[in-house]
Amino acid sequence: MARGTGALASAQAIPVRRRVNFDGALTTSQAVVLPVLLILSLNSSPAGLSLATTSPGGVLFIIVASGALSWLHFTLAGLALQRWRPHLTLSRTIWVAILFASTEMLRTTLMHLLALALGMDSEPQWVFRLISAAASGLVFFGVLSTVLNDMVVYRSAYRRLAEQRIRLQTSLATSGANLIATRVQTLTAVRSRLEEALVVTLAETRKAVPSDIAVIDELFRVADEVVRPLSHQLFDVPLRFEELTADIKVPRARLGAVLKDVTKNPFRPGAMGTLAALLSVPVLLLSASPLRAITIAVALGFVILINWLGRRLLTPYLTRLGLGWRILGLSLVFSLSAAVLAIAIFNAVFPYSGAILVFGFYGVVIGLTVGWLVTFTSGLGDARSTMLAEAASVNNELYRFNVRAQSQLWVAQKNLAITVHNDVQTTLIAAALHLQRAMESGTPAKVAMPDVRRLLNQALDLAIGAAEERGPQDVLERANEKWGGLIEASLEISPAAGELLARDSVGIRIFEDLLVEFMTNSVKHGQANQVKVMLSAENDRTLLLVMTNNGAPIDAHRTSTGLGSRLLDALTLNSSVTDVPGGVRLTATIPIGTQVLAGADA
Repeated sequence: MARGTGALASAQAIPVRRRVNFDGALTTSQAVVLPVLLILSLNSSPAGLSLATTSPGGVLFIIVASGALSWLHFTLAGLALQRWRPHLTLSRTIWVAILFASTEMLRTTLMHLLALALGMDSEPQWVFRLISAAASGLVFFGVLSTVLNDMVVYRSAYRRLAEQRIRLQTSLATSGANLIATRVQTLTAVRSRLEEALVVTLAETRKAVPSDIAVIDELFRVADEVVRPLSHQLFDVPLRFEELTADIKVPRARLGAVLKDVTKNPFRPGAMGTLAALLSVPVLLLSASPLRAITIAVALGFVILINWLGRRLLTPYLTRLGLGWRILGLSLVFSLSAAVLAIAIFNAVFPYSGAILVFGFYGVVIGLTVGWLVTFTSGLGDARSTMLAEAASVNNELYRFNVRAQSQLWVAQKNLAITVHNDVQTTLIAAALHLQRAMESGTPAKVAMPDVRRLLNQALDLAIGAAEERGPQDVLERANEKWGGLIEASLEISPAAGELLARDSVGIRIFEDLLVEFMTNSVKHGQANQVKVMLSAENDRTLLLVMTNNGAPIDAHRTSTGLGSRLLDALTLNSSVTDVPGGVRLTATIPIGTQVLAGADA
């Protein structure tokens, strides 16, 4: 058997490398920088600007000016990054991290330098400011960038799954008609080929004085030069069953559907604890009081604990809640943990300030933002993996369905080849002999020609004969009888496989074709005299066929272009041919059971 494999690669899912999509294509977009700068600019009061007596207009000027210059820095540096580091490499990741940290550090520095110049900031605390700004930039820019980049991948997976679902539904609805159309097209092509070959003969039979010899010679020529090669071509070259193509309109992923996906398992204690610790590092460095440091550590533990409890106690019930209640419950959990941490940080940094409520409110806003961004990041990854797995399953089903349709088309094509070879060729030869005998007996041509025309019309009235019903053992006996002892096959079949094949005439024909071709190549190329065949059911829709001979190893220099390779590519879900100790083994998976079109194998 020629070395070959099935085309299952098209039906397999592409493995997705699970990574934080921190530095993807949207990392330097305005969709990242503008929302983050807006959120971080709300912290003018917690940052210390409100400690000085100044007009709201002055504070607004400082916020806008520092934000605008930071935006310009991010935009220009982002363009340079996209120009010089467009690919997802470690170098790009490092530069992205520097961009995120430096943008917020620049904004904080500008804001406080302007405040100091105007006499507005009484507590610069530069070490705390800069470290806190770097941490805030990494957290907020990084998490939002990850969410937006993950949304691109999510939408791609959503579209792929939707397209595959529509393709499968379309195939299920149209493959029957498509199979009929392919068979009709094949019949029409064969009939046209015969009519073209017989046009001279048909014209001669309608003459007033036809030439008996010309008609006889033409009938024998068509039978030998047209019908015989045509039947061999039909028998040796499987037609390709082409899936109907149509414009697929995929619906957009609705926000409600996205929220339902991302809130199925929203709590990430480790991620939330890590981000909270990153935001708290400057406070721990700034605080000289062990008690305050312990307070911060306890608050961080509380963040982790409440998210862990949410995962254990709330997650099992989330899918039972309406989307609105689900969003409200998650927001309350995120707000509670954020409020506790914000108060702990405020008491450590500004122990004598009376702005605790403002700082607490800002902390809740930050906590809600980070909590939902983390939820989206984790949820989108889980949803994407689920959709890709389902897309792979749907794609496998679509592939199996089309291979099954190809199998039915092949059986119909073989039956047509047998019809052309046996019926058409026999009819043409019978017409020639009928006319020859009439000429030898002295019967006038005009008397014989009506019978000749009737036989020619009968030859052109093609139909596909019914497949012969037989079982696996009948196929084995027929194959062994054909070879007359030169090579002999033995069969081991599981009860489940026998039961499936008993109801599937198409599967029987495919099994027979693969067996006969394997035995032929085993004798021809490997000088084998024994073949062991094992048939088993993988499930109720696929059979595993394993055939092993005792012949010579595979010739690595021989090309795989014969009928065997074409049959494996067209009629199996996957296949392999390998050398084994003492012989060669073919393994193939055959689709079973699904009848694309009732009677298509007849």
